[in-house]
Amino acid sequence: MSLPLINRRLEPRPHSQEEINAWNGRGALLEIGIHLLDLARFLTGEEIDGVHCERPHMDTAGPEDQVWGRLTTQSGIPCLLDISRVSHSRMTKVELIGETGQLSANYSTSTLSLQREKHPPEEQTLLPTPTIHSVLKGFVHSLKTGNPMPITGEDGLRAVEIAEACYESLATQHPVRLPHV
Repeated sequence: MSLPLINRRLEPRPHSQEEINAWNGRGALLEIGIHLLDLARFLTGEEIDGVHCERPHMDTAGPEDQVWGRLTTQSGIPCLLDISRVSHSRMTKVELIGETGQLSANYSTSTLSLQREKHPPEEQTLLPTPTIHSVLKGFVHSLKTGNPMPITGEDGLRAVEIAEACYESLATQHPVRLPHV
């Protein structure tokens, strides 16, 4: 299996005290990183067994604006995360690095690039489809046909459990194992 590198960067934005209270003092990890936790499970096809996260900016006066993390699957596949609200531009990028090359998907530019050993990169521009459109389309299709939901409540619960483990790791500055599912 390949090594997933996943990043999501958005511009900074101020948080009202009401919002900070509503999110229990949490920031970028829960706000925009939660989707990357789902993505790591999807890309590897495995449950996350452990996490180790850090905040490069240790200012704990407000919600975290940047988190670096390493998720490890049950079979030991590492997934590296870079989540931030410190850039003045947006980027969401996934790279899968394997023995014979790497695949890079840049959601922000709608490009897909495959680099194989000793070959020039193969690049493709994809038609952008807003994620929310695809999710709602899948949801409506499931309701109409009675098929299973593409994203289940169990998937959402698991992402929140991983996020909680990430926050524990940030607080203790140590790796945290997740309970087996």
